[in-house]
Amino acid sequence: MTMDKPAPKPTAESLAFWQGCAEGRLVYQRCTACGRAQFPPRSRCASCLEDALQWRESSRVGTVHTHTTVHRAPTAAFKDDLPYVIALVDLDEGFRMMMNVRGADAAQARIGSRVRVDFEPGAGPWPLPQAELLGATLTFDTFEPGRLYGRNTETIGQALLDRWCALYPWDRPAPGTVPAGVATVLTMRAYMHALQPRPPGNVHAGSTMRVLAPLRLGGRITTEIRCAGKELRRERRFVDVGSRSVDETGAVVAEGTLRLIWAA
Repeated sequence: MTMDKPAPKPTAESLAFWQGCAEGRLVYQRCTACGRAQFPPRSRCASCLEDALQWRESSRVGTVHTHTTVHRAPTAAFKDDLPYVIALVDLDEGFRMMMNVRGADAAQARIGSRVRVDFEPGAGPWPLPQAELLGATLTFDTFEPGRLYGRNTETIGQALLDRWCALYPWDRPAPGTVPAGVATVLTMRAYMHALQPRPPGNVHAGSTMRVLAPLRLGGRITTEIRCAGKELRRERRFVDVGSRSVDETGAVVAEGTLRLIWAA
């Protein structure tokens, strides 16, 4: 007899959170009355009890508050995962979550370790947030041309389209379609997620983007981020970041290059 891992069961308060996870976004609540960020989701602010709550999107980067290693599975469903690390993670926006630490170096987790959050398919339709340890700050000297630094997968949801239209009301698309410029948003979000931690003070020096196929609402896009090259010129450190976005079928929908003056 096999046993399945428990699947999330969204409630009225948590549904928006799980929908965000399904789209590749980590969302949380912030109270507009007192400014407190909170998790798990509630109908009222746990600090001031007001119901003036807004959903915000996290950068998915945080710090390990504490952790433990599990050597004895709570049920047979978790036996194949042993040993595994569970951590309390303080996200940079000011809220705390419990999640597993994944990856070959998970056992190296320490209090104060920096992590980023990715999503892992669960037992049901809702993927689970999981932490991955970050290494040392990326510097010009450590960049390796040609190396894949990470991927980011997300669904082009209505929330993303609404934010685009709020910023660019003249670029409102026909029903069911998505402006080509959203490909740049997906690329920048993948860059911000994959290249962590970055030194402060990097400067955008230019970019190119080719949209090769129409984007569609509900499309699930995976964007790869690589180092396309680097050069030291006039005492400035130039780093070229290449991006490649594919849809659910593996078809390439966009490619681009982002040039940055790296700070360190």
